[in-house]
Amino acid sequence: MKNENKTRAQLVAELEELQQRIFEIEKDDTDLPQDKLGNSNIQSCALLEGSPVCNKIIDLNSRLLYMSSAGVNRLKIPDINRYYGCTFPLDFYPETTQKVLTDHLERAKLGEISSVECPMFDMDGVEVWFNTTFLPAHNDQGKIEYIIVTSVDITERKRMETELLKTQKLESVGSLAGGIAHDFNNLLTIIIGNISLVKLTSKLKQESLNQLTRAENASNQAQKLTQKLLTFATGGEPIKKAVPTERLLRETVDFALSGSKITAEFSMPDDIKPIDADYGQINQVIQNLIINADQAMPNGGTIKIKAENFTKSKDVELPLNGKDFVKISIADEGIGITIKDRQRIFDPFFTTKQKGSGLGLATVFSIVNNHAGYITLESTLGVGTTFFVYLPISQASIDNCIDDDSILLGQEGRVLVMDDDDFIRGYSVDILQEGGHKVKLAKNSEEALEIYSKSLNTDESIDIVILDLTIRGGKGGEETIKELLKIDPEVKAIVSSGYANNPVLSNYREYGFRGVVTKPYKPNEMLQTIQEIFGEKS
Repeated sequence: MKNENKTRAQLVAELEELQQRIFEIEKDDTDLPQDKLGNSNIQSCALLEGSPVCNKIIDLNSRLLYMSSAGVNRLKIPDINRYYGCTFPLDFYPETTQKVLTDHLERAKLGEISSVECPMFDMDGVEVWFNTTFLPAHNDQGKIEYIIVTSVDITERKRMETELLKTQKLESVGSLAGGIAHDFNNLLTIIIGNISLVKLTSKLKQESLNQLTRAENASNQAQKLTQKLLTFATGGEPIKKAVPTERLLRETVDFALSGSKITAEFSMPDDIKPIDADYGQINQVIQNLIINADQAMPNGGTIKIKAENFTKSKDVELPLNGKDFVKISIADEGIGITIKDRQRIFDPFFTTKQKGSGLGLATVFSIVNNHAGYITLESTLGVGTTFFVYLPISQASIDNCIDDDSILLGQEGRVLVMDDDDFIRGYSVDILQEGGHKVKLAKNSEEALEIYSKSLNTDESIDIVILDLTIRGGKGGEETIKELLKIDPEVKAIVSSGYANNPVLSNYREYGFRGVVTKPYKPNEMLQTIQEIFGEKS
């Protein structure tokens, strides 16, 4: 890396000095074989051998006379002797690189000093980048006798530049997607919520209920499409709850394989533990792995999904913090993955598919890592691939899971809802009144603070406040909760948002909230959160 930072002028000066030293050294036929170097005055190019960069000597007929060990080793050339006397650039260089290097070599023969950055591949097929400088070497009579070509390895810098560019692109996409997702999730909240309300409160024929359920499921998948982009592009933090492992796996796999000729085979013990997870994000993990397995078996086959309770022991070397996990295995009977591809399988934008984006497994890795879990794989060519996902077991109970078949009733209270969307406020009234609550509405922070302040210490005091995180043109939930805490340190507030990747949602208690609901939400998701807060000890 030190040589990479040298300026072009410094490199040229060093090479000119090196050239002069070579010509000044007394000729010694034992230094290098004469048949490789001809009659030129370069027998002492052992000086070039001591350099950490790749040095080459090219004659005026474009033949390679010498390459230093640094270059031979970096390009992993097993026998450099077979290339001595061959035309430079060598035949294993990429075609576009050959054209560029040939142009600079011809310019060097005319006395021009030049540099260029270009890629090539080592003998294992791995891409490397070099900054290559061409320096004409003159003899004592001032005539150009040969060309010194020095190549500085800049692969790491290029990799960092590429990753930075990818990150910048993702940040731009993430910002755009975040704004779209907020509005999109608001609309989906109305669609999904009202479908759920109709199903819960109306006596409909089974055929009509089935039609509503299909519309509801399609809306849920539309929401997941947005979340897929947000999770990777902006690194959305998970909002964790106790998730029943078997239900998650069966629902996700059934949906992912809908219409496929692949069959699924499940293996889970009756006492499988729930995981501590963001349902939507882990759903995305399983779905991506199932889709990959499906695509690996174009002629059909069976995907084996296994879940087991796993306790980390001292004998198991896994990069896991904690002790108790659920180990999920997803095995296919596909073509397998090569060792070289396995090393990059989770890298952003790496893909072996013609139409792949390279984001699928990178997203999977990011999500699992954000859940304090671990993912690895085993693969045998022609036999298949198995992915192993380790996720922490939840210590919370799932006995009080949401019942979608009836409105959740419990302690009744007075609820204040702050949201700048007219439809959301209307939907909130429908939900809360069905749950037995009295509702007050505010479309901005000023109204919410005024209503709460006036009700404080009266018979109409507010029990719970629901705050939208983002209010266009005004203070959102994060700013409003700070003001509410000044008015009433015991305020019970729920944060809600369509920006599912916002850190306030995943760390809501640190901001003063007691609960969280992400848009789009179903009626009972809101009502259950309210009952959980009522059940807390102040």
